Amino acid sequence: MTTREAGNAHLDAAFVARARHFAVKVAVAVAFEDKDTLNHADRKDLAGAILEDPDGYGPRFALAVMSNPTLLAAADFDSIPDNDLEFAVNSVYEGFLS
Repeated sequence: MTTREAGNAHLDAAFVARARHFAVKVAVAVAFEDKDTLNHADRKDLAGAILEDPDGYGPRFALAVMSNPTLLAAADFDSIPDNDLEFAVNSVYEGFLS
């Protein structure tokens, strides 16, 4: 896909919904992770924020994951496999820590 298309990932409702789903999935996992996990407190705070406002985080994750070269190589958003998208969401999660 073109960089222009990738830069509009946050505007594609179906792709945003998929990214939101995986953001919520990782947030739930983080909420229940071991408290001794590195950066757990910050990771858990982010998980809470995502779970409180998934619609606000969906577009953010949709745009952030498009830095992943595997996703950029896809023909379009619909052709990105769920497992690649989930991996990309998990990979950018800590980038949202404040």
